[in-house]
Amino acid sequence: MVTILWHVLHRGEDYRHQIELPTNKKLRKMELIAGAQPRRGGDGRPRNPNREQRRATDLARAREAEKTYQQLVARTRDSAEQTTDTDRGT
Repeated sequence: MVTILWHVLHRGEDYRHQIELPTNKKLRKMELIAGAQPRRGGDGRPRNPNREQRRATDLARAREAEKTYQQLVARTRDSAEQTTDTDRGT
């Protein structure tokens, strides 16, 4: 976990597999605590997706994260096998 955080902070980019809605809520809460002005106005309707839309989005992101992780593990495994083969002289 520390390694992931270090890379995210070092590169200055967002975590690829974050769940967007909770992250945005937490960031907005921090902005308000830091003194940002509350947002007022609009038509009174919520702008957040409903529960089913959030679940579908979260599920799609989780599947994409799993697929990316499996590809990473396969590449790492292949690289390790090639290194081992090279060390053996084959």
